[in-house]
Amino acid sequence: MSFKLNDQKPVVFLLPLVLPAASAWADVSTTGSVTNSPPVGGGIFHSTQVVVGDADASSPSLLGTMQIDGGTNLGLDRLIIGDETSYLGDVRVTGAGTVLDLDSSFTSNPALQVGHEGTGYLTITQQAAVFVSDTNGHLVIGRDATAAGFVHVDGLLTQLTFGEDLVVGSQG
Repeated sequence: MSFKLNDQKPVVFLLPLVLPAASAWADVSTTGSVTNSPPVGGGIFHSTQVVVGDADASSPSLLGTMQIDGGTNLGLDRLIIGDETSYLGDVRVTGAGTVLDLDSSFTSNPALQVGHEGTGYLTITQQAAVFVSDTNGHLVIGRDATAAGFVHVDGLLTQLTFGEDLVVGSQG
């Protein structure tokens, strides 16, 4: 925009261009051998067990992955990562406002198992949070003799909390 004041040189005003902030899309994505994949938009799913790296998946492969990001809130009963021998499960929870809440009603099994019989990886980064609560709020890393489990929590304000026991190398 420009105009002249009293027959002098034109004055030019530069108006800032205002763009809406880029927003991250809430997302839950899975690939490979995952049983009971949650919907893309997240939500709370009572009495639901998700298994990543499962020979019983509808399309079994040796690798199963699940990524939760973009501020998604996902509530499950139980999560098993790396369920079967020779199977690998990889779960990544990332980004500010992204929450995975495990509130188990299963009385005989832990709410979160990273490496049940196979190999499991859980990565929590960039201010995401994983809450394992309730009376079976156990976190077991490396449950059976054939299992290996790896948990990586990284970044300021990134959280991993559990309501009961942390068991590392139960048999694995």
